[in-house]
Amino acid sequence: MATAGLAIVGLAWFVGLGSTLTLPHLAAIRTAVTSTAALFLAFVGASRKRRELVWMAYAITILWSHALAIFGIYLTLSQASLRLCSSINC
Repeated sequence: MATAGLAIVGLAWFVGLGSTLTLPHLAAIRTAVTSTAALFLAFVGASRKRRELVWMAYAITILWSHALAIFGIYLTLSQASLRLCSSINC
């Protein structure tokens, strides 16, 4: 987990090169690092006959997709509530 965090920070610094990164940029970098980790685990697990690494890749993929789905629902509902609030002037 710490390695993934360092990879995200390093990649964010490399992509940003000193400029300010916004939350969407960091979210895209975080998604790329998580997807790369899942692909790496799946590849290493399949090539070295380590079934547990493949199962970890499945777990990462499933948990990450659920987290993205929940966050997408949250954003959709928050935008809908903002539109509702602005339409009734609350």
